[in-house]
Amino acid sequence: LEIKQFKNTEEMSNKLVALPIYPALAQEDIESIVKGIRVIL
Repeated sequence: LEIKQFKNTEEMSNKLVALPIYPALAQEDIESIVKGIRVIL
């Protein structure tokens, strides 16, 4: 398959942020993620 066939997917992937979220995520890791997001924003 060619990436050109998925223009909408490619465009959306450049605009989205995937956050690591799962039940065993440690509080320390959550704080680190939030800190990183605040720096970006």
